[in-house]
Amino acid sequence: MSNSKSSVIILDDHVVFREGLRALIECQGDFDVVGEAGDGQQGVSLVRLLAPDVAVVDLNMPRAGGIEVIARIRGAGLATRALVLSVYDDDQTLRAAMEAGASGYVQKKASAKQMIEALRRVAAGSTYLPGVEPDPSEVNPEDARRGAKISGFKGLTERELAVLVQLAWGHTHPEIADTLRLSVKTVDTYRQRITRKLGLRTRAEVVRFAMEARLLGMSEAGRSGEDDVGRPWP
Repeated sequence: MSNSKSSVIILDDHVVFREGLRALIECQGDFDVVGEAGDGQQGVSLVRLLAPDVAVVDLNMPRAGGIEVIARIRGAGLATRALVLSVYDDDQTLRAAMEAGASGYVQKKASAKQMIEALRRVAAGSTYLPGVEPDPSEVNPEDARRGAKISGFKGLTERELAVLVQLAWGHTHPEIADTLRLSVKTVDTYRQRITRKLGLRTRAEVVRFAMEARLLGMSEAGRSGEDDVGRPWP
């Protein structure tokens, strides 16, 4: 847009909520809310028509849920980035949204400040996840597949990167050992190195880091023979 504002549409089936969110966004001065929709089908049509920079998407909508809407936006090759706004705070829903193609995820119980921070980050081409600080390196999948030692991975080796992906997919140490042809003890050693280098403490933090770094679609990094390190989470 000529005024350099980011264009936004709001997809949520609660009118009062949409009106409140619209007021919050428009008073910031760097966004234009160009449309609203109360169901997923209408939302997809609106994205096609208006091509906004960001679509704020609720997960629970009639006619098409938020996950389906995001997948259809991505499947159509549209440049609109999706920011999920949801009541759910579990990792399974978060993972499903990011795998569908969302660029950010914020809970409806978040503060106005957090909501605007998420919107600005997504509009700028970055990713927003709850509890994850922005990564200035903006890692992309091709960098990851080459095992590049860029700042986003804080010096992980190619093998450590492969183990990280396996951990993020939720595989056990014995499963990872079998896939990568390592001993269970070696896998645990890699896990300790990874968590120390990245400052991660729990599996949930590993999952969120992998999502932030766009690693969960990987199928080549650290491969040995015909092993597939990127098969879907069971």
